[in-house]
Amino acid sequence: MTVWMLIGGGLAIVLGLLLFRGLRIRAGAADSGGGAMDAECLALAMAAKDLRRYIGFRRMENPVFDPERGIVHYLALPDRAPAEIPVHPADCAEFAAAAGQEEAIVEFLPADRQDFESHLLILRGNRDGACWRTGLMVTLKQPRRVVDLLAKQARLVDLGRAAAAIGHEIRQPLFTIAVAAESLRILAAKAQDRDDAAQMLDRIDRIAQQVSRTQGIIENVSRYGRTDSDMARDADIVEAVRAAHGFLTPMIDDRKIDVTMTLAEGRHEVRTSRIELEQLFVNAIQNAIDAIDMRRGQGWDGAGRIDITVERDGPAVRCRVADNGVGLAPSVGISAFNAFFTTKSDTGTGLGLYISRGIVTRAGGTIALRPAGDGQGAVLEIELPVAAPAA
Repeated sequence: MTVWMLIGGGLAIVLGLLLFRGLRIRAGAADSGGGAMDAECLALAMAAKDLRRYIGFRRMENPVFDPERGIVHYLALPDRAPAEIPVHPADCAEFAAAAGQEEAIVEFLPADRQDFESHLLILRGNRDGACWRTGLMVTLKQPRRVVDLLAKQARLVDLGRAAAAIGHEIRQPLFTIAVAAESLRILAAKAQDRDDAAQMLDRIDRIAQQVSRTQGIIENVSRYGRTDSDMARDADIVEAVRAAHGFLTPMIDDRKIDVTMTLAEGRHEVRTSRIELEQLFVNAIQNAIDAIDMRRGQGWDGAGRIDITVERDGPAVRCRVADNGVGLAPSVGISAFNAFFTTKSDTGTGLGLYISRGIVTRAGGTIALRPAGDGQGAVLEIELPVAAPAA
């Protein structure tokens, strides 16, 4: 019932606002004639229309629950047309428990819908058993997009667990390959033919480099998937930027994107955990990569570029992640930080910048997104206060 408690609170606020507006309508009508009343009526109509996007209402007469068929049948008001709604089998027991009660509230899911709408049925005037005189059904319209996003996140969690297991299994053969490469290096050094030895050493070096690179990728993925138990610990922003870049290096190399990093020297700690700080910059760099992909998808064949800057500015650290991707309209700058807002129709969840704003806000900083000055690409600007040294 937690969801419906939230809805109830929201409805109470809405009804309070409607009452307040109603009082204003009367006051406006008395003071300034019909103009104020028209404006307020229009505002009320817009508020009601917006409310109906998320919550539906249906008035009933003679609602009856049929336990054998698992159906609620009723007369829909105001035209008293016969109607029915099948109840999910798991929720039929709720109606059985409410039978005989003068007033009852039953929460249930419909059996024939795939969009996860949840219903709250308010029943009054019990006649006999599971039959009442009147009823009001309130429907919470959960967008299918939200359900799809939750399913996608669940799949990502499963994929993350599988990746961690695969990484664990790969480490052992990589260690064996590294030992074998070192043994070959020793044998090559003892070879009589120096030309053959040089070729062998070159190939052994290449094997060792690729083993080291693969181990680094596994470590980055494993560390990014871990949680941080000490969320209040300060974290160095330069280390977080380097870690985020390292985590996304395979994707950056695959897309053939040039990344330049101009990072302030020394440590610059901010009041947030390392995990959150890394997530902040992973989101920022990932968005830049996606913007370049989108521009290339429009026919552009130029060189992708991402510029990352971290500089100290007195008691704060300023960060910029600039790209030469598809860019954005000026009006998108603020909306981009809203939950589920995305310009990536197929791949975006609309949560990256929303999560980033939460991380920055908790750390006492600011975050903004704007078009690049040359009209190509976008710039994400982050400012975070430097954590005060421990006393």
